[in-house]
Parts: sequence; C-alpha cells; structure tokens
Amino acid sequence: PAAGRTHVLPDGRTPFGPGLIGFGGFVPRAVVAAARNGQHMAMNFGRSGYFGYGFSGPDDAMWWSTQPIRGTDAAGFRAMDQDTLLSHLKDFHAGWHDPIPQILEAARYSIVTSTLDVATLPMWSRKRTILIGDAAHACSPHAGQGASLALEDAMRLSRLLGRGTELGTAFADFENERRSRVEHIVAVARRNGNQKGEFGPAGAWLRDQMVRIMLPMTAHARNRMLRYDPRAA
Repeated sequence: PAAGRTHVLPDGRTPFGPGLIGFGGFVPRAVVAAARNGQHMAMNFGRSGYFGYGFSGPDDAMWWSTQPIRGTDAAGFRAMDQDTLLSHLKDFHAGWHDPIPQILEAARYSIVTSTLDVATLPMWSRKRTILIGDAAHACSPHAGQGASLALEDAMRLSRLLGRGTELGTAFADFENERRSRVEHIVAVARRNGNQKGEFGPAGAWLRDQMVRIMLPMTAHARNRMLRYDPRAA
C-alpha cells in the first residue's frame, strides 16, 4: 500500500499510530461456550483497554485485546517469548469478568498487531495507476471491515473496467462511487477505536452509557453497512 500511495501521491499521507496495540489468538470453543449462552460475540470495555471474543468455528473461539501503548510498542511485544507475552495479558486483564481470565489461561500463543490509521487521501488515481483497499483508504481494525472493503473495491472496479470505458473515466467513476461509503466506515472504525483507550471513572461511565444508548439507534446503519452488495451497487 505505501509504495502505491507514493506513486499516486509523492507527497502523500503516511500511516500514524492512534496509541493502541492489538493482541489476539484462538482457544478451544468449550472455554467460552457456556458463558456465551448462544451468542456468537462479546465486546467488553474497561477503563483501560478492550477485550472481545466469539466463536470462529465448530471447535474454536477467537479472542482479541486492544490496549493503550504504555512504553512498549508492537515491536517490543513481538520480541517477547510467548510466556512473557501471555503473562502481560493476564496482568493487564486481571479482575475482568469471566470467561476472560479462563480464555487467557487457555491461550497458548498471541499475535501482536500495530494499530495504524491513515488520513483521507485527496485522490486515488494517477495516470494508469489506481489505489484500492488499504492503499486508498486504510481502515483501522475496530469496525472489522478492512478486508471486506478491499474485496468490494476489487469487484466494483472490475465491473467498471468491464464496461470498456476509457481508463481515466473508469477510475473517476470508481472513486466517485466508493469514496462516501469507505470514508464513512473508516470514520466509524476510528470512533470505535477511541472508545478503547484510557478513561477515568467518570469517563468510563459516560462512555458505557453512550454505548448503551447508541447501539440500538445505530442498528439500521449497521445493517445497511453489512448488507451492501457490490454486485448490485
């Protein structure tokens, strides 16, 4: 993505870190099955950080943790052995409700991910080169839509190119069609990430109340986002 952006925008935007770092892995499904009570995913916000988990297959459950960076960046955590890394996660989430302690106790490994964001690009194409996916509109992971947006881009661009129109016209049509949708989702992801940082007692309480109020109100917008069909757009 960076090389493509540089070609289209030689003085273009570079990724920046919003101060968060991610961890994640898999455990046996039975570790969370009883606690899920038929639901597929759970999201848990703390005064500092976030922990999510959910079913990912007939035998597995996936878990992920987002934390504010406190001196050690992603490279520092990747340099740790797995025992030290998992010990850090257990300490960070000590006192969180079940089954979070059980998940981390059952975990045998954790990946470490840098959480990066990119400012809006003023243009997505130059001459015979066009940016799609993360190269054009990198989305932080907090909406779970980055790969989906890239696949949507690929399908829409292929359909526009298949019309046989001039390349520059097809590129312009693609950007006009896709920009509002992807920038909305990028903004949602950025806003979701802001809820996973450091909060004092009053700030955490206010955030929790806002989440309870806003989730039902945003159900229609969420459904519209997830039901998008690139074949019919």
